[in-house]
Order: sequence, then structure tokens, then C-alpha cells
Amino acid sequence: MSAPPESIRVEVEWLLHDGRKTDHPFDGQPCIELGVSFQPPTQVPGGAVLNGITRVKALIDTGSQWNLIDEELIRAHNPPVLDRLINQGVAGSAMMTSHRIWMMLYSGAGNMMHETGAGGINLSGRNSPWRVILGRKFLQATRFTYDGATGIRELEIFLNPAGLV
Repeated sequence: MSAPPESIRVEVEWLLHDGRKTDHPFDGQPCIELGVSFQPPTQVPGGAVLNGITRVKALIDTGSQWNLIDEELIRAHNPPVLDRLINQGVAGSAMMTSHRIWMMLYSGAGNMMHETGAGGINLSGRNSPWRVILGRKFLQATRFTYDGATGIRELEIFLNPAGLV
């Protein structure tokens, strides 16, 4: 296995609430596909392997302070608690439990593993194809351009020195 890349580029899809793709950023929401695991990576010669991956769609949300994950996934996997945080939004603030998760980010040029925290959110009652919301906690280690005509087409994701996003 080789050393992890310094950054990868991940294609952004624009999805409608029913999961269909659209090319029009005003109709859809920017999403990426990623793998989520609730188990720490297993060390193997030359690197690490992420086990128990669930592939999900993740919404890119520049207005969200934190990363969020569907409460159904949290209940099913019982990930370790990282911290209690205050989540502030336009409707006010609320306490949130942040859980440790590992994400596998997929790119044609190679994949990248990230360990991060995510609070729970009830997405089961909403008609949406995503199970994860990537907020500014994640996006602070990315670079992207928003074009008014085409929206976001790709994220460049950087691996910081601690290996965390």
C-alpha cells in the first residue's frame, strides 16, 4: 500500500429529493457518495483498512456548522461519543452529541480515509436521498468553486497533518 494522497478530487452530484440526478443546481442539492464506518480502521502492513463500510449519499451544506448523520445509523451501530456540542442555527441553539465516525472518500485517482465527528439528525421523516450532512467542520479542509450556472462540480479534499477532517 502507498502513502495516502495529500488531497483528492471528488465529483459532486446534484440530486433531487427523490434521488434522481439533475444537471441544474437550482433544482437539486450538491451531494457526494462516501462510505461511513463506525469501527476504527484495522492496521495492516503498509497502511490501514476501513471495515464495515455503509455507502451513503452526503449533502454538502455550507450553512451547517457541524457534520450530521442519520440517527437511524447511529442507533444501528452505536458509535463512540466524542463530545457534547452546541449546534446553533437560524431556529436557535440545541445541545448535540457528536459521535466518532470514519469516512471513506471515493475518487477515481484513489480513496481517502477520514476520522471525524458527526451529530445525530432525524432524516427518516424527510424525503431525501442523503444520510449524512457535511457541514463546515468537514468543508474547512476542502476547496471548491461555486459557479452560478453550474453549481459545485467537484470538491478538492485535503488531508490535514492530524489526518482528520
